[in-house]
Amino acid sequence: MAANPIVGPKPRVNASMLPRFQGKIVCLLGIVQTCDENGMSFKMKTTDGQDVLVIVSEMLSEYVEGLVEVIGRVNHQNNIDYISSSTFPQQTPSDFDMAHYNQAIQLAQDFSDFYVVA
Repeated sequence: MAANPIVGPKPRVNASMLPRFQGKIVCLLGIVQTCDENGMSFKMKTTDGQDVLVIVSEMLSEYVEGLVEVIGRVNHQNNIDYISSSTFPQQTPSDFDMAHYNQAIQLAQDFSDFYVVA
């Protein structure tokens, strides 16, 4: 039986960290900017202010908008191959401090000996 890629810890990253995680499953937080009209991809602005394309293998059953946490595999183009997502309430994007979240994940990466994800 194959292991479920959603189960277990995943590193939290921002867009600038994606090249270091190619082929790995990560957790990426951002605000959805645009959705492809066919429902097979969406672009999100990450906590470090960069746009990342999230590619979906099957059309999503729900419309994705606002603040979203995506679990996915980083591909060779530094896009995210979608596995799952969590959407936060609509009022959250204006209340959520993206800069502080970005600092926290940067610290976790800089001091990975103290913030072990595995």
